[in-house]
Amino acid sequence: MGLAQSLGLTLAFLAPLPREWPGPGRPDLPRVNWWIVGLTAWFLIALTCMPLSLALAEHWALQRIGAHCRASGGRVALVTAEDRRAYRCEPAPAPRASP
Repeated sequence: MGLAQSLGLTLAFLAPLPREWPGPGRPDLPRVNWWIVGLTAWFLIALTCMPLSLALAEHWALQRIGAHCRASGGRVALVTAEDRRAYRCEPAPAPRASP
């Protein structure tokens, strides 16, 4: 028995006592509608996984664009105000001729 229990410090005072049932025994509980349970579970899984899968798909697509750009000798530039593309491949600067 812990110190909190021995001092009577519990959270039981926050909730009222349950009322007594008027008749003999307890009433029957309603049956569980498993369609509702299944649809709720599916909705919560979809709500959790869809944004993650979309973010991963965009990340993989941008990785492919970046790899293709670097393989062609360019560099990936960030978004600018006048260009609305997520990634922009700037070609490598031309080598300067030495005088």
